[in-house]
Amino acid sequence: MTLTSSNLERYEIYNDCSAFYHPDLQSFEVVLGKESPPFFSAEQVGAMLEGMTKIAQGALPCSESLNFFVLRSGYPGVFNLGADLDMIYSLAAEKNRDKLRLYADKCVDLIHYLYHGINKAITTISLVEGDCVGGGFEAALACDCLIASESSLFSFPEIKLGVFPGMGAASIVSRVLGKGDYRRLFLSGETFSAQQLFDIGLVSQVFPDGQGEATLRAFLKRMNTPSCYQLSRIYKYNKTLPVSELRFFAEQWVEGIVNLNRRQLALVAYAATQQEG
Repeated sequence: MTLTSSNLERYEIYNDCSAFYHPDLQSFEVVLGKESPPFFSAEQVGAMLEGMTKIAQGALPCSESLNFFVLRSGYPGVFNLGADLDMIYSLAAEKNRDKLRLYADKCVDLIHYLYHGINKAITTISLVEGDCVGGGFEAALACDCLIASESSLFSFPEIKLGVFPGMGAASIVSRVLGKGDYRRLFLSGETFSAQQLFDIGLVSQVFPDGQGEATLRAFLKRMNTPSCYQLSRIYKYNKTLPVSELRFFAEQWVEGIVNLNRRQLALVAYAATQQEG
């Protein structure tokens, strides 16, 4: 990842997660990780929510001028590996519903913000270059636009662990895909290419590997017109995803986690070691 503008405003979010405001294109770009493969810890999700709330409330200096909010990664070959599996394993073993519910609620709020454009006026974009798994895939799908490199790979492996993607993607995608594609995406455990997802309408644009920065800049410039703003607002006006719906299914996810059997817990523990690299 290369950030080229000389007048960027930098915001520290949490540990390896930071953000940059690009005044030339009015874009706020969150870099999910750079030094290690990014995944959504409870602390990082909380810090991101705090920043997004400040944007929604007009509390950041750039809040009033923002047109775009971008999720991206600075770690080569990985966009985001999803939920904090080590934490989930520990809480599942303890059957700690309260802490699992707190984590799920934070993730639901993040997805709801991304889906509705934070303040219902910002276009949200996910720039995916590399592996996009589980909760990371959910966050990418929640955005208005998902642009991805040719070699990017997407998957919902949760079904193999005995649970389902419970933070909103299943609700979001049910509004877009037909039954066959929907069931394959969530129930097969398959890994999908960017082109496969483009073909069914979930990816907005596929670009050559190594061209993420240039593609994002061109994409933002193309979208940075009054007519595009108005069309984006019309699109958002007709989008409906009640937070109550997200919380209902997140609660089912919590129950699924605390009721995993010993074999399934062992699979979560193994997946956690893989996530940590």
